[in-house]
Amino acid sequence: MKEFKNAFRLYLKISFNPLLFLIALLLLFGFNIAFFLAAPDKGTSDYGSMLGSVFVNRVGLMIMGINAGIIMSRNKVFAAMPTARQLFTVVPVVYMTAICLVYDIITNILVCFSAGGEVLSDVMIFSAAGSMAACLAVAVSGKKKYTVLSILVILSWTFVMMFCNTDSMKDGFGAPLYIAFILFVSIYVFSVILSLKLLKKWWETSNRAEKGEMLGLVQT
Repeated sequence: MKEFKNAFRLYLKISFNPLLFLIALLLLFGFNIAFFLAAPDKGTSDYGSMLGSVFVNRVGLMIMGINAGIIMSRNKVFAAMPTARQLFTVVPVVYMTAICLVYDIITNILVCFSAGGEVLSDVMIFSAAGSMAACLAVAVSGKKKYTVLSILVILSWTFVMMFCNTDSMKDGFGAPLYIAFILFVSIYVFSVILSLKLLKKWWETSNRAEKGEMLGLVQT
């Protein structure tokens, strides 16, 4: 547990960039606060646009996570640390999941009070799906083994935005609130499990662990 805490604190320092942080806040709240406080009516084109925005507005958080991964991959010292395995495989998933979950809870509460259960149902599904895409993007980006998957995840942002700007999503899914909640939890659980498995496999087959141990021996 102590190793995880140390790795998490280090990851926070690596991932924090003032400019990227401001961009992330702007994308999370600046462009969407009007939707959350006064959601557009179902049946309008703005409703689909809102759902698309709910999906993609985590791109700022995604960039912060990807930037942290790039920094760690370019500096071999991180791979030689005692907490390297957790730093590369567990911490990025916990970091992205925690931030996205807090954001989703806040925005879902705002939508619940401002627009009611029908709109909340759609927002919950899209917010969880957007968080899953962001977590997967951070997990696989910059790793040669997952190049194709990384491209597909990033392309999903464009596809969802294009799809939501058509008439197909102007009425949302119309799922009952309890179904949306089950999907919300299920998507998060699936995202965490998949991301952890992908990173574990990458760590074990990329020779990064061996390289880190060799570097550590050289340094000592």
